[in-house]
Amino acid sequence: MSHDEKSYPHRRKNRDPHKRRDYLNHLIDRLLEMEAATDPSAQDDSAKDKDMQAFQASKIVAEIVDDLAGWAIDHQIGLAMNELKFVPRVPSQLREHEDYQSAKTSVDDHRHEAIGGSDLRPLMDFVEEGAHDPVTDRRILVNLLRANPGCFPGAVTGRAIEALEALEFGEIRALLEPVKQGLRAKAYSRWRLQMAALAHVEYQYARGRRKFETEEAVANAYGFDRETVRGWGKALHQNLGDLHVASQLAYAKNAGSNAEAAQREGRVTDLRCYEDSFGRDALERNARSYKALLRDDQE
Repeated sequence: MSHDEKSYPHRRKNRDPHKRRDYLNHLIDRLLEMEAATDPSAQDDSAKDKDMQAFQASKIVAEIVDDLAGWAIDHQIGLAMNELKFVPRVPSQLREHEDYQSAKTSVDDHRHEAIGGSDLRPLMDFVEEGAHDPVTDRRILVNLLRANPGCFPGAVTGRAIEALEALEFGEIRALLEPVKQGLRAKAYSRWRLQMAALAHVEYQYARGRRKFETEEAVANAYGFDRETVRGWGKALHQNLGDLHVASQLAYAKNAGSNAEAAQREGRVTDLRCYEDSFGRDALERNARSYKALLRDDQE
């Protein structure tokens, strides 16, 4: 296998060491500023906007990890995709054991990084029902939780790892049991896809399409009449909350306005990003997933 840079996306990012250090130092400076601004002992208003600051700080840490150890995360993902996991050290008397040597040979391979970096990550932009393997997803989560690049509390990651691994043997731990009982099968998935349908309407309306025509297009794609689709809004407000629904529709509307600006200004990459989330292909993808849910209910 050729070890070219195209197979290792994190090996070709920020190749200039000076620019890379400048970028990382900038991120670290931002983290230090946020820490100082939210210090409980520093000032009376230090709690103002703390939740957003904490979230943004966590995202910045993710950027740093991605830059410095993205290759390692790709390796863990690749291991999972090949049904492998980290091989820990063993007591000295077992280091020459045939099984240990075989396991080490299997995991110490550049191909895992290449597979984890090139094959999986492009699929993370969206998830279509049935277009991914949940067993592989669980293995990826276990590998990443065990390495813990996000520095999550050890007790929580330990319980999560055990709960995910128990599923391999048909055991459902409390961590993975549903909270709300008595709802229709896959209720959350239904609501999420209905929300996506209404968001598509707002997006296209902001792009200059007539709302009636867009609602008809959505109804046809999902296999319902227009009035049924319009009626989803009330149920979504009741189940997901007014603020959540209003926010999602507002984001879709803003995305439509931004997409129009991107098209006028020739920003093809930005336009493609908006279309991937709210455009025609996204509508058809969501409609297929919704129809699959309905078929599952009838079987």
